[in-house]
Amino acid sequence: SDGIQVAAFDRIAEQFYKKLEIKKNYFLSNASITPANQIFNPFTNIYQMILRFDTQVRLC
Repeated sequence: SDGIQVAAFDRIAEQFYKKLEIKKNYFLSNASITPANQIFNPFTNIYQMILRFDTQVRLC
């Protein structure tokens, strides 16, 4: 199966950088779903998730 790109910026990226690992599955809540910029998207999914300050992340 394919994945979905997850993006975070500035302090939010720093907050989640050590919590997320490639090839692991996570349950995310309170993230924003936006159309993905296909130039930067390695997946076939047309959407991406943007992490926010209140995003919750839990390993599945």
